[in-house]
Amino acid sequence: GGGTWVGTANGVYLLKNGAYKLAVPTTELPGPNAYTILDDGTRLWIGTTNGMVQYQDGRVLHPPEFAALAGITVQGIFRDAEESMWFATLDGVFRYKDGSLTRYGMEAGLKDVRCRLIFETRDGRILVGTLAGLYEFQADRFQPLGAEAGLADAFITSLYELADGTLIVGSFSEDALYIYMDGHWHTVHGAQGLPANTATFMTLDESGDWLWVPGIRGIYRVRIADLLAVATDKQDQLHPQLILSEQGQWTGSEKGYCCNGAGNARGYFDGTRLWVPSRN
Repeated sequence: GGGTWVGTANGVYLLKNGAYKLAVPTTELPGPNAYTILDDGTRLWIGTTNGMVQYQDGRVLHPPEFAALAGITVQGIFRDAEESMWFATLDGVFRYKDGSLTRYGMEAGLKDVRCRLIFETRDGRILVGTLAGLYEFQADRFQPLGAEAGLADAFITSLYELADGTLIVGSFSEDALYIYMDGHWHTVHGAQGLPANTATFMTLDESGDWLWVPGIRGIYRVRIADLLAVATDKQDQLHPQLILSEQGQWTGSEKGYCCNGAGNARGYFDGTRLWVPSRN
């Protein structure tokens, strides 16, 4: 028991007691990259560029009920509150429920079938981030969200929800974060002090005061109260703290090769430490 699972381009490792141990070599994976992983407490789900496998009790399993995922890049794996399994892939969204795997694509309302992440809100809504917009799953169809804010064609890279239901959305645009609160969409831009960065993950820290934003260009944090105040025009400028930058381009930040990818399992906060993937 214990430890942290790490998916890499060279297999799946278990980080425990300060040491990495190879658990699943690439030779046992259907695709070379363990692109996304999910530990459900019993088994490890591993999404690759060629379908999905499970790892349990030292063995790699190929459940036949997921054969339809073979040959497809699995970008995100998510288990919702009702214990349905969701898969964000480059060929649509798949849901495994009551022993059946169902695919949802353009016929279900998606403008682009290339999906990167699945997210469940506190009130049980399933949201999907695609390369062309943010969607909500309703009655076996996907309804677009945030078109009025410019999200209709946005490449969605990250989602985070505050305790009051406020939704923060990151996209491939380096110049904006989109915020849904009190029934309205708001946008915070670089001109308001937002660092240029494609957010790949977001989380509040243990204080509840700071929103940490890892992304392709590095990591910054901003006070959540400031972010919401700027979003609602109650404050003019953000005052972010720059923690880590790709090329050392942010004054005051350390240099480091962080962070990469859009999808589920692009970081997590364990209560005291922030874990994010790097390219090194």
